[in-house]
Amino acid sequence: MPWLSRRARRALDVCRIAVLALLVFVLAGPYLKLDERIEERPVVALVIDSSESMDLPVGPLPATAIRDTAAAAGFTPPAEDDAAGGEAMAERLAGLTRRSLVDAVLAANATTTIRQLADRFDLRWYSVARRPRRTEQAAFVPASVTPTDTAPTPPQDDDRYDTALGEALELAMDEASGRALAAVVLLSDGRSTVGIDPLDAVRRAADAAGGQSRAPVHAVPIGSFDPPDDLAVADVLVAPEVALDDSVTVNATLEAAGFAGLEVPVELRDGEGTVLATQRVTVRGPRQRIALPWKATSPGTNVLTVAATIEPTEVITENNAVTVTVEVSTRRVRVLVVDHAPRWDVRFIDHAIRRDTTFEPQIVLTDSDEDDPTDVLPRDADAWAKFDLVMLGDVPPDVLDEDRQAALVEAVTRRGVGVVFQPGHEHLPRGYVRAPLAELFPVTVDAEADGGAATVSAADAQPFRMLVTARGAMHPAFALEADPTRNRARWSTMAPFFRAAAVNVPKPAATTLAEIDVPGGRGRMPLVVESPAGAGRVAWVGTDETFRWRRNVGDAFFWRFWGQALRGVARREDRPADTPWLAVTPARTEPGVPVVVELNLVDAVGAPIVSEGQQVTVAGADADAVVDLRPAGRPGLYAGSIALDALGRHVVRHLAPESTLGGEVVVAAPIRERARPGVDRDGLESLADLSGGSVVEVGDIGSIPYRITQEPIEKGVVLEDEVWDTWPVLALLVGLYCLDIGIRRLSGSS
Repeated sequence: MPWLSRRARRALDVCRIAVLALLVFVLAGPYLKLDERIEERPVVALVIDSSESMDLPVGPLPATAIRDTAAAAGFTPPAEDDAAGGEAMAERLAGLTRRSLVDAVLAANATTTIRQLADRFDLRWYSVARRPRRTEQAAFVPASVTPTDTAPTPPQDDDRYDTALGEALELAMDEASGRALAAVVLLSDGRSTVGIDPLDAVRRAADAAGGQSRAPVHAVPIGSFDPPDDLAVADVLVAPEVALDDSVTVNATLEAAGFAGLEVPVELRDGEGTVLATQRVTVRGPRQRIALPWKATSPGTNVLTVAATIEPTEVITENNAVTVTVEVSTRRVRVLVVDHAPRWDVRFIDHAIRRDTTFEPQIVLTDSDEDDPTDVLPRDADAWAKFDLVMLGDVPPDVLDEDRQAALVEAVTRRGVGVVFQPGHEHLPRGYVRAPLAELFPVTVDAEADGGAATVSAADAQPFRMLVTARGAMHPAFALEADPTRNRARWSTMAPFFRAAAVNVPKPAATTLAEIDVPGGRGRMPLVVESPAGAGRVAWVGTDETFRWRRNVGDAFFWRFWGQALRGVARREDRPADTPWLAVTPARTEPGVPVVVELNLVDAVGAPIVSEGQQVTVAGADADAVVDLRPAGRPGLYAGSIALDALGRHVVRHLAPESTLGGEVVVAAPIRERARPGVDRDGLESLADLSGGSVVEVGDIGSIPYRITQEPIEKGVVLEDEVWDTWPVLALLVGLYCLDIGIRRLSGSS
């Protein structure tokens, strides 16, 4: 292009060479690599007990601990030779609540111990009562706090009535997953009343970490070294339902700290405070069993209180009495128990049901040589309907033929008879999968399991453990205490078993009360299920090894479960399907614990009233509430639940014009947090030993940063980034191309 000026030619040459070089650069695909070293701080979890037991007084401390504890709490410690000052400080510390001592210690150490931990570690704060919660430092250490003898305001929700130390440890460890957890610092009196055991939480974490401790727990006991003088009534056991005029034994445990050799009167009182029985107990150890006689003379709900006399030196008096409710019934449940052989469960049920005067039992064993079972078993619906309840075990189908099965189905669905199924491994359920009786099963049976045996078996080293569901924890069969969470925890510790009936899912109207974990991909399988069936109710108890629950304790749990399970399904004359009624269960509960409201509605001729739902009002001490009830399995029956917070009596009424249906429930504060007022130092020491931690006294809290030896971890981070695949390279390429075109156009060459 000789017509171009020298300047234009040079510009074009430079532009094209640059484009070519840029293309070579892009094709080479260069990238930038940065190797950066960063420091990751390990996590330290500070777990602080905020339950109701922290409102108890600290109590007397050893003279050797007064000065260090006072200094740790921000008080001016007395001089070593100041005996009067030492006594005054000891009295002042003893009068503090555990909560106020913790707050004072945290405030006094905010700029020292706490600051040291925060500078070296990722310090995370947790509060634990009934539920553990992640919180902020400001919740415990306000910006300006001075030591005070005034207790801070405790939590005002239902959380404060329990302590879940195990769940708090699990939460702290779970939230630190993927990070190094240097330590857990626990400030508590050591009492864990709900959830998993803290030791089990540490063991689980160690198992998940390959057998090594996930983190050391440094426990700071808050409270006196010695338990205060105390008498407490615990573990009151009595049948939840008894017959009118029955003589009953109310069993309880008297726990004592101190008072050795003292004679303590223990009384049984009714709801009006009248003394019904008295037993004088001489304190000879920490726990003693008490048996108090009672005769049930008043039908309906009876309130019973077991109370030990309050001694003048007791600091805590709320735990001297425990109140329970017992339903006194005028009905006697007519029960027919049918099984093929005397299995262990049947034997123990036979013994217990004959002692329980609320039942009129008849036991039939179909392999007995004494009677022909075909002559004994009912043949038609009228014969089945003579019983309020039928319990069917592993009965052969040739004995319970299809005509008898159809008659039983009619007696249940139309006459209100209840049926409890307890499968075995020979006949029930596999012999009835396609028979008329299967209509009553509240579950669908897996007939192909175990080669057609319709059972699942556990490995010898991994037996099944029953897991009570949230709804099951509210059922009378599992109601050992008023708190469903504690019910679930206690039942999960029952003796395991090795065989259960194989089922797929509960039927649509059924409620699963308990499950088991089945390995091999099967997952959770229903074990205890209850369901309405027309005018009656049916239940399924999928194992015949509940006799194992009697180990070491006899019938305390075994018959508690079976007695309530049978009563819950049996036909009730006071709750017939053709009569309107309203029932509230249980009649006595704790704050925040749901109660179940059931409502049965029929018209003037006894036909069920069907609708999308009904409503009831709950009038209590603080405010009124409206509860929605939904259809519950059969026409005319509605159910719902509500958790009440306010203490006192609450009246439940059907919200409808001219309706007079009603009931009531009493909400009472639990005393579990005050039942054992001493500090559980043994438990804290075991926790520290198992985790590789230590027990640190309050006065030595400043040593905690030096006990945590783990240092920040230096990690290499490699950052790589492609430098050619970026917008500046593209912009430069486009710019050079446009410049080339511009030069040629301006010079007239294109």
